Amino acid sequence: MAKILCPGMLLGSLLLSVTALDGQLTVRNAVSDTEGNPVFMVDGNPSTEWSSAARGDAASLLLDEPMTLRARYVVASGNEEPAAFQLLASTNYRDWTIVGEGNGYSMESPGEIAATPVMTARYLRLVSLAGEPVSWEVFAGSREAVETQLSLYEPVDWGDITDPANIAEMVNLAFDWQMEHLSTRQDAIGWVNGAFYSGVSGAYGVTGDPEYREAILATGNSVDWTLRERTSGKRFYHADDHCIGQSWLELYMLEPDGEERWITDVRDRIDRVMADPLPGRQDMNWCDALYMSPPVYSRLYAITGDESYLTFIDDQWWDVTDFLYDPEYGLFYRDASYIDDREPNGMPVFWSRGNGWVIGGLVRLIEYFPEDWPGKAAYEDLLFDMATALASIQGPEDGLWSSSLLYPEKYDGERETSGSAFFTYAIAWGVNEGILDAEVF
Repeated sequence: MAKILCPGMLLGSLLLSVTALDGQLTVRNAVSDTEGNPVFMVDGNPSTEWSSAARGDAASLLLDEPMTLRARYVVASGNEEPAAFQLLASTNYRDWTIVGEGNGYSMESPGEIAATPVMTARYLRLVSLAGEPVSWEVFAGSREAVETQLSLYEPVDWGDITDPANIAEMVNLAFDWQMEHLSTRQDAIGWVNGAFYSGVSGAYGVTGDPEYREAILATGNSVDWTLRERTSGKRFYHADDHCIGQSWLELYMLEPDGEERWITDVRDRIDRVMADPLPGRQDMNWCDALYMSPPVYSRLYAITGDESYLTFIDDQWWDVTDFLYDPEYGLFYRDASYIDDREPNGMPVFWSRGNGWVIGGLVRLIEYFPEDWPGKAAYEDLLFDMATALASIQGPEDGLWSSSLLYPEKYDGERETSGSAFFTYAIAWGVNEGILDAEVF
């Protein structure tokens, strides 16, 4: 059985390697149709790399014996042009069958290659059609071996998913995998990892597992607890760069002996923003920002007792809301470019994960408001309105939401999990806090 891992496509390089999982497969030869070095296999082990960076480039592999194969798309590693590619198979090197293909996949929309049949092949061929580097897998071997390998990717039966022990195990498995695949799209403390660590600090607060604590400490120590710096203009405003501060502030609150240096730069950065502010709709002019930055302010309030953090972020939040929120639909536009855009069915374009960022940031902001703070009720009303709108468009069969919230047909009815996870989290939080009616939600 072989697992063929192919990171790279247009705008990067195609690196083709083959690993025999059971030690039985040998690839006799690999041929590049364009410039580059072929990959030769010795007892199933790759010895060189083949690289390519042009549309239409292809590589072919001759397997030592016919193999059953199936392809699975994993994830794109770039963030510019979405990847497009084909994997073909043949028994005679003349008649080729498309085994799998991906079009328009990007780092933000990974998924299994559509309609990938199981078939027996002697030759494999990878063709770059367009786009950023990608990573994907091919399983080759006997039909039994392929099905066994694929079964490892099937959903696990967790039994009662409300059992705290099962939840903790699921969280820990996700944490372990993510720690091995931390994003390198920015640096270690950009928005991608910042959002991840906000979940890690949440897991630590609930479970007390020291593994989560050590992960946050390691990241903070690696950058001397200093937020990401940008080099042009007033870049200290950028909400994405504040996100990692959420986990540092929470760790400080959770630790009896929390060190001031964990939060000093976060506080200094936010104080700097407050001393020379921009309007909310200019400072946080895309909906994602409402997750990245506002929860930092309420945590600083919780640590310092200084209500100026709440007063400031209150003005900012509602200025952004007046700009991007559509009360008719109870949803947020991603940014100004979406406000007048319409789907083919005539409905506004509301991005699932974008609204997930908002409602997730909303509950994380409310979480540290004082009970008697006069502004709190308006945020709870917004949570209720968004939750009501989302509940009305939840998928009836699987409970998930579509990427385009009001036009699920956009991606052939496919559901997605990122916005769906945010919505579930925020609604569950609202129910637990008594803000949302458990019987309704």
